[in-house]
Parts: sequence; structure tokens; C-alpha cells
Amino acid sequence: MLLPESNNKKYVKTVIGLFILFTIVSPVITKFSNGIDLKYIEEYENYLNQNTQEVSVDINSQEQDILKVYKENLSNEISAKLEQEGYKVNNINLDIETNNENLYGKINKLELNVSKLDNEKISSIEKVDINISSNTNKEEMLSKNEINKIKEIISSTYEIKEKNIIIR
Repeated sequence: MLLPESNNKKYVKTVIGLFILFTIVSPVITKFSNGIDLKYIEEYENYLNQNTQEVSVDINSQEQDILKVYKENLSNEISAKLEQEGYKVNNINLDIETNNENLYGKINKLELNVSKLDNEKISSIEKVDINISSNTNKEEMLSKNEINKIKEIISSTYEIKEKNIIIR
């Protein structure tokens, strides 16, 4: 019941089952085998314990890798969706549900840094002035209507509450 669902679950169950079997049978064998050395059984139990720990570590690292790939794919999908609508996503921060098994993978919170796409072609090179002292941002700011439109698109597509979508 404590094991995560994966392809390795049946192997882990087999190893744990053998360990439990030897643990239960070991005292009975000791009673009937007054002269038999049980060091081999103990060595085998230690070997099983070590392999069980290695399998557990493997499962955790696989789960982390899968979650990382899932977040990357989701980020790319959101970026592509907003690019179709005429916006450029500069940065995405996703908070994914990992504790609740029924809601696993659901987006809890989404933070976006979005700007408008500039679809005009460059016909000539303009003079560029660099002013280090002032902090001017030449990107067009998004209006409240545009922010609400983006929130509505993402909310309807990915079933996220609009209050959990933060756009900067």
C-alpha cells in the first residue's frame, strides 16, 4: 500500500515478500536445525535489505525525472498556446500537485512573465541609445483586459482557478 504505482512495483513486492517469508520461517528453522549455521540466511536477508533500499532510491529518482519532464512539456505547451494568441512568455514558474494521488500533476499555481509579440518586420536599423542610470522598459505593458484574456485562456485550457494565475 505504501509503494508508488510504477513498473517496478511487482519486483519490489517480490523482494519484500521473500524477506518477510524468510523472517517468518527463520525461527522455525532454528528450532528444528540445532546444528545448522544460519549465517547464510542472515547474509541473504542483509542482501535483500540492501537491494530493497536501492530500488527505493531508484523509484524516487525516476519520479523526480518524470516530474521535471512533465513541467518542461507543460511550460512549452503554455508558451506555444500564448504565442498563438500574440504573446511572448519570458518566464514560467509552475507549482504542481505531488502529494494528493487523485490530483497528482494538477497545476496549483502558475506565475508568468508575458509581453506582447512584435510582429512588425524590421526595415532599417535604428540608432540605439543606452542609458544606464534610468531603468526604462521599452516592452509594451499588458492592459488589464489583456491580462484577463490570458488568464481566461489558461484557466479554461488547464483547469486552473484564475486567482492562482499570476501574470507580470
